[in-house]
Amino acid sequence: MLRWAHVMILLAGLGLLLAVVLEASNHRQWQTVTPPDLLDPQPMDGKAPPFALADRANRVHTLAEFKDKWVLLVFWATWCEPCKEELPHLATMAMKFANEPFYLLMVSVDKKFQDIDAMASQLRKQAPSSDFPKAWEAASVFISTDGPNFITLLDPDAKLAHKYGTSLFPESYLIDPHGMLRKKFIGAKPWGIKEAIGELETMMTGKVE
Repeated sequence: MLRWAHVMILLAGLGLLLAVVLEASNHRQWQTVTPPDLLDPQPMDGKAPPFALADRANRVHTLAEFKDKWVLLVFWATWCEPCKEELPHLATMAMKFANEPFYLLMVSVDKKFQDIDAMASQLRKQAPSSDFPKAWEAASVFISTDGPNFITLLDPDAKLAHKYGTSLFPESYLIDPHGMLRKKFIGAKPWGIKEAIGELETMMTGKVE
């Protein structure tokens, strides 16, 4: 019964995220973190550091299990305001790539998942922006419910973040299907807008229609 309830919550959450994707295409005012250079990636070339991190169900995930997929590894924290601004964009982008060989790993450096759940609850109660409240509702679902191509993991001592060279948040890393680091993104990015998604598409093999 509990498993069925979880499935229903997940489906409802994914439906909400999909609605946000469709609505975002008609609401250009929802661009809270749009710098002139958009994603502004830094090139990288080297093996991505391996990891073994737990999700909210205490299942351990490793980089090896995402072999043959592109991975966007995002280091963030609930106390980081730019990270918060980035969440609706990441939710939208994840849904855009839902049918592609792509996985979004949200690695939080918070101490426990209860911190993330508290933030999600706050987003549902009071959206930071009244211009696009559904985006923040979707963001709350996004960080509290794992989906078909996105998952939240915990790095409570920031050991993995430091191994990747991250000390300021958010920072993101694009890893290719062979486990090689390809791009680094410093700061919050407008992942959810059409132009940014187009930039990310060109960095990866294949295209999203």
